[in-house]
Amino acid sequence: MTFKKEKYIKILMFIISKCSDNYNVGKTVLSNILYFVDFNYFERYGEPLTNEIYIKSYLGAVPSHFDEVVRELIYYGKIYRRKEPYYYHHINKYYLTSLHNIDLGHKELITINEVLDNLMDFSAVEVVDYIMDDFPFMMAGFDEPIDYSYVFYRSF
Repeated sequence: MTFKKEKYIKILMFIISKCSDNYNVGKTVLSNILYFVDFNYFERYGEPLTNEIYIKSYLGAVPSHFDEVVRELIYYGKIYRRKEPYYYHHINKYYLTSLHNIDLGHKELITINEVLDNLMDFSAVEVVDYIMDDFPFMMAGFDEPIDYSYVFYRSF
């Protein structure tokens, strides 16, 4: 599977555009939203949206290309990152630098918006607790890739 970088960038920027006003959406929440977008799309349509490799960690699902893509988007001035206070610590918040034409298909938008409706108000702790009950995540070993095919064994 080849990583679909352009699709990943479009999805990430769309999610940032929808979540930047939410004080709770930092890197951990954003990473786990991306996981659910990819895995829910795979469950529904039989193919991953971005072919991203997600690694199981104590922070939930960690997308392999997230840091690289964010650095590139910051470098080219499409987004910026700012550390902001969140209760007793700081989180990395992401913002678009300007409005962009983010061209996504109907099926993609439905999946993304469903995940956002479900998760964008979660804190990092809540989203990690939530992902711990997701079957594909449960089946992976820590620091190992999460297998997309396990979505077909979800019970919810």
